[in-house]
Amino acid sequence: MIEYFLVMEFLVVGILSIVYDFKAYRVPNLLVLYAFIITTCLQIVYFIQVSGEGLALFLVQVIAACICSFFMYFLKIWGGGDTKLFIVLAMMVPFSAYKEVAYASIFYILIYIYSLAFIYIVIESVVLSVKGNTETRKTGFFSKMNIRTQLFNWVFLVASISLMQWGFRLIFPKAYVSYQVVFLYANVFFVLLMWKTITMIPNVIKIVTILAFVIVALVRILNGSANNFQFAWGNYLIAFLVFALRIWAGRHNYKRIKVDELQPGMILSSGSVLMFANSRVKGLPDNISEDMSARIKESEIESIKRWSKTNRGSDELLVVRKIPFVVFMVIGFGYFIIRNMQWSGF
Repeated sequence: MIEYFLVMEFLVVGILSIVYDFKAYRVPNLLVLYAFIITTCLQIVYFIQVSGEGLALFLVQVIAACICSFFMYFLKIWGGGDTKLFIVLAMMVPFSAYKEVAYASIFYILIYIYSLAFIYIVIESVVLSVKGNTETRKTGFFSKMNIRTQLFNWVFLVASISLMQWGFRLIFPKAYVSYQVVFLYANVFFVLLMWKTITMIPNVIKIVTILAFVIVALVRILNGSANNFQFAWGNYLIAFLVFALRIWAGRHNYKRIKVDELQPGMILSSGSVLMFANSRVKGLPDNISEDMSARIKESEIESIKRWSKTNRGSDELLVVRKIPFVVFMVIGFGYFIIRNMQWSGF
């Protein structure tokens, strides 16, 4: 019965979070706080009823959710609201669902969420491309310099994936063989994260990683044990396709709106922010990162409106297209619950 109440609470909080995210570009802290209090009370009652059985596994999932969400927040992939919502949704998952998958539960949920987000980004980019969308980012992807950089990053990704796979295979040989699909999705997830952070990684670290890959590969081959460290070419191909598609999709990541239509939480394109350079108007945005740290505030919108009325101003700006990430988060958790929960107990 308690698990039934948890599912009902999940549906209510999930729907409200989606509505608030679309309307106000944020999930209210009060909603997350109420959900946290109610969920905590329900889970306490549940574990009292079952005499604490499975409490350790549940706490591991919550701790894993905290670590993963704060990691995403640190990388500026998520905002603070997404971080808090992810943790609370992880607490709402009935224990019977966690019990079915055990310690890999949060990892599976992240795979579901990012798979949905990636599919959405690719489909949206295809649609915008077919429609002849003109608000594209001129990346110069096929310039000589950019091709050289992308190839270097690709080699670094191959080296990183290989070392990661070899390490897992060495430490967890049985798990690696039994969960090939999981490791395949892990590669895709890893590439998506690296795409976001790869420019932040010093070239020295990239070179050291590539050299380590070459040395380990040569040692294994010379020792005649290369079969134990096979190259998963299919994984590399998929990782490359994900990397290339994500770069291409980034070209259609913008839309032009009127200054009067700006809302708190929106993210301006780097080109729009650079238009404010040398302006005498105070309080204009200056963050060109185009990540969650660049979300504009109400006071900055007022400054932009004043700037738009100056001689160098403009009544239109480019903003980063909003990805409905809260939707994917709710669907990801919902799919996990539906697939793994023991419904026979109702």
